[in-house]
Amino acid sequence: MVILMNSKERYEKCKKNSICVRCHKRPATHGVKCDVCYEKAKDYNTNYDKEVYEWRKTKGICVACGNEKSEQGHVLCLTCRMDRREKKCPTAENKSEKNMKKYYELKSKGICVACAKREVSKNHVFCELCLAQRRYKASKIRIKQGVLPRCLMGNGEYCSTCGKPVENKGKKLCNRCYQNSLESIKKALENPPKENYFRMLNNAFWNTRGGSKT
Repeated sequence: MVILMNSKERYEKCKKNSICVRCHKRPATHGVKCDVCYEKAKDYNTNYDKEVYEWRKTKGICVACGNEKSEQGHVLCLTCRMDRREKKCPTAENKSEKNMKKYYELKSKGICVACAKREVSKNHVFCELCLAQRRYKASKIRIKQGVLPRCLMGNGEYCSTCGKPVENKGKKLCNRCYQNSLESIKKALENPPKENYFRMLNNAFWNTRGGSKT
C-alpha cells in the first residue's frame, strides 16, 4: 500500500530523518540540503540576484527593496540608503558616548587617550609621542593661518602678547598691550584679594628668611 504525502509532510519527514528536502535521496549536510542541491541553489540564487539587480538598475528602481525609485546618481532609494548608513555607522550620540567611555577608561588607567598604547606624559592625557605630534600639527596650522610663532614674540620687533609689530623698537609689548597691562596692574593694586594662599605662603617664606638673617 502506497502512502501519499503532500509536499509539507514530505519536507518534515526528510528534515526529521536528515535527508535532503529537495532531492529526497542524499543526506542533508548544509542545513536541510545535500551538497549537490545546496550548490545548485546557490548558483541559481546568485544568477537570479544579478539579473534582478541589473533589471532594477536599468529601470531606475531601488535594487534593495524594488519598491521606490532610486536617487539620482545612486542605485538605492533614500530609505534604503539611510537604513544601510545606520547599520554601517552608529548614530552620532551613540558614537560620542562610546568614545567618552573609552576616553575616561584610558585616562583612569594612565594610558594615552590618542594611541591607547603608551603611558601618558606628566600632567597630560597624551603620551610624549602623541603630544609632540599634536604640537607639531598645531604649529603648522598656526603658520598656515599666518599666526606668528611664539618663539619670535618679545624679541623687540613683535609683541610678546599679541604677536603684532611693536611701535617702539626694542620693547616687548605694543602700545595697546602695554596700556592693558598697566590697567590690569592698577586694578590688582586697588582691589587686592582678601585671602590669597600663594601670597600668604610667599610672605611667610620671605619673613622666615628675613628672621633667620637677624
